[in-house]
Amino acid sequence: QAFIQNPLHDNYLDLLYKTGDIASYNEFGELILHGRKDYQIKYMGHRIELGEIESVINSHASIKNSACIFKDKIICFYESDEEINLKTFCKEKLVSYMIPSQFIMLDKLQLNQNGKIDRKVLKELI
Repeated sequence: QAFIQNPLHDNYLDLLYKTGDIASYNEFGELILHGRKDYQIKYMGHRIELGEIESVINSHASIKNSACIFKDKIICFYESDEEINLKTFCKEKLVSYMIPSQFIMLDKLQLNQNGKIDRKVLKELI
């Protein structure tokens, strides 16, 4: 069901569209997009949102962009001008089951027609 009744206004019809995007507000009232619900996986008995891992990796000063995929293990592709020890960085920021098993640096993450990272291409690289 794509449209749902707004739970904050149950006295009148106020429909919301469920986009599948996962977001939150920060302390400044800004909306922060974390990723999509359809990038949720179950790994080692835990539900993991790959977008959360990407947000942490993208917070590294030397990272231009990143994308995580799941193919029996979590694999991170990233864009940077320099080789980075992301495993150490992730150990400081993520719980152990969310740390990618492999990090692959690319010159550029390929985009699809909609301007989003082409995850199908990344899966083919493995």
